[in-house]
Amino acid sequence: MKRLHAMLLLFLLVIIMSACSKSISSGESETVKTSLVQREEVEFSQEEKDKLTELIGKLPVDIKQEYNTKYKAWKATWEALELSIHSDVSIYTKSQQYQELIEYCKNQGKAVWPLLFERFEQGDFLAKLPILELTMLDYEELLDEIREESTKEKYTAEGVYIAPSAESNITKYIKELLSKIDN
Repeated sequence: MKRLHAMLLLFLLVIIMSACSKSISSGESETVKTSLVQREEVEFSQEEKDKLTELIGKLPVDIKQEYNTKYKAWKATWEALELSIHSDVSIYTKSQQYQELIEYCKNQGKAVWPLLFERFEQGDFLAKLPILELTMLDYEELLDEIREESTKEKYTAEGVYIAPSAESNITKYIKELLSKIDN
């Protein structure tokens, strides 16, 4: 009975936190709209999207299918209640499914990076985790440069401060990595 109560309390806590998070994030966007602060928005250009499509199109079907199977298996773990209560996103790297995805990607090399880049570009923010794990050994300085550049204060012509974000930094990083891959 105590376990059932604990599970119900945990479930209610997650629901409340989710509702608060939505409320805070919608309130934040109103604040940003009416204040002198704007989030930095970085998007893939059409040329970069076309390059991703071209690189992915060149991959053999069996590689794409196996990657998609492993990625979807990892993504399915994101819904686990015991993970969603954590604020540290690295918790999503602790599953067997994540390890299998990483091993597969390591075995395939840089050829599969565009598949991960595409997932991030399509809104899977957690795709940054395998991207960083697979690339940081060789490109840590690049990300450090991007982070350093983001700390410099930037303003619009109207005097609105452009605030950097983790998402904009990772997007810049991915764009730089993409530029290093030959078609």
